[in-house]
Amino acid sequence: MPLDITQWCGENTGHYDLSQPFVVGGWKYATDGCALIRVPTDEPDTPESRKVPRRAGEMIEDIPRESKWPKAKYESSYGECPDCEDGIVGAVQCSECDGEGEIHCDHCGHDATCENCDGHGRTGRKCKRCNGGGYCDCPSRIILHGEFSVAVKYDLLVRQLPHRRYAIHGHTCQIAFDGGEAVVMLLVVG
Repeated sequence: MPLDITQWCGENTGHYDLSQPFVVGGWKYATDGCALIRVPTDEPDTPESRKVPRRAGEMIEDIPRESKWPKAKYESSYGECPDCEDGIVGAVQCSECDGEGEIHCDHCGHDATCENCDGHGRTGRKCKRCNGGGYCDCPSRIILHGEFSVAVKYDLLVRQLPHRRYAIHGHTCQIAFDGGEAVVMLLVVG
């Protein structure tokens, strides 16, 4: 079964369309701008009409990757909740206020906070992890080697890769696995 790399995709930023994998020179890539994965493919290159980072392969360095991926020992910190967007899971634009967060009262002529979305402009389920607050004390990074670490969301993606090995190179973590390669930007601890 081929590896699903779509989890590594980002968004269509306007500059590049990172919302789905793309193919360049015999490699299928997926990236969100901070992490990149590639697997060999015989698919044709992505059409020039789609704006993708065609030089993405330059992020992968040809260096030995011999260290096994470490066991999960996460550091926690208070910050934005990784499970939601401003306390809302599965956020969609509020249909009552069209995403404005306010509605106009025709009777009195004033604007009022939209009760349907509590002024957020989006509706969805209240996040259980942060209790709808948007911030929580949650795992933020995993220490790889000395002062270097990666964000938990990338650690969870790398853990899905078969027989992963890594090496620190500059400000990146270069990863080799059975079936491809990846690179993740490092966080500096401290």
